[in-house]
Amino acid sequence: MKFTERRTRERLFGVILALWLSWGIAACAGAPQPDAAPATQAPTTGMQATDTPASAPSPVAQATQPPAATVTPAPAEIPTAIPTSQPTQTPVPQTGHITGAVVNVRSGPGTTTAILGKLKSGDEVQITGQRPGWYEIIYPSNSDTRGWVSAELAAPGLPPTATPRPAAVPAPVIVGYEAPNVLWQWDGESTVSGRDWFFDMELIQGGNNQPYDTVQANPSDAVKVDGVWSFAQPREVLCDTTLTMAIATRKDGWISPLSNGIQIGAPCECDDPCPGCGDGGCAN
Repeated sequence: MKFTERRTRERLFGVILALWLSWGIAACAGAPQPDAAPATQAPTTGMQATDTPASAPSPVAQATQPPAATVTPAPAEIPTAIPTSQPTQTPVPQTGHITGAVVNVRSGPGTTTAILGKLKSGDEVQITGQRPGWYEIIYPSNSDTRGWVSAELAAPGLPPTATPRPAAVPAPVIVGYEAPNVLWQWDGESTVSGRDWFFDMELIQGGNNQPYDTVQANPSDAVKVDGVWSFAQPREVLCDTTLTMAIATRKDGWISPLSNGIQIGAPCECDDPCPGCGDGGCAN
């Protein structure tokens, strides 16, 4: 009995195994098989057309790009002026003057350049430019050409105003004597304008160098008629007396040359005192 049951179970297990194997083989035979594995396509940069929608690609981690560096443009280079041979120009010619006694005017700012001419102390020039140690000037004056003078021998500005010398005072000329009036000519009033002046007369006897008397005649005390002055001198005239005169001021003394001399005293006699005759002798 037991033997029979066991055999029955074995047969039933075999049937079930056979059915399971048959179902599995049938299932495998019915599945479509691919002809060949598709070739791997190289990635392209563009989208490829496809018949069926492609499955959504898995997100791929993208490399984080660093921010682009900000490039600051370099400042434009300012060209440096290249020195030229042109002098520094003065917008408007400046008046200057020569300070050296005699100064060469040259064609360029250097002692090896040609000499164009000469200028003397006090000459005015028009300065149009300058280089170290030199002035560019208009030369000749009132022309369009230029010359150069040493800056050590010229200076900007007008020359210093020289103190004007007083006009020379002319000497009077004695033209006669009509006792007691002395007559002379003199036309130098303009040369003594504003000064305290007078006619200074000297009476000299014989050969003496020193006067024995003097007379000061103010202009208001003398009379001038037709260019001839007249003055009545009040002094006693000794024998053998010569009269001279000059223009003088009370501050400076004589300011004119001495006039000519005119004899206004009679010749001395032997009995007359004659201090100028020498050795106690007489004039004749």
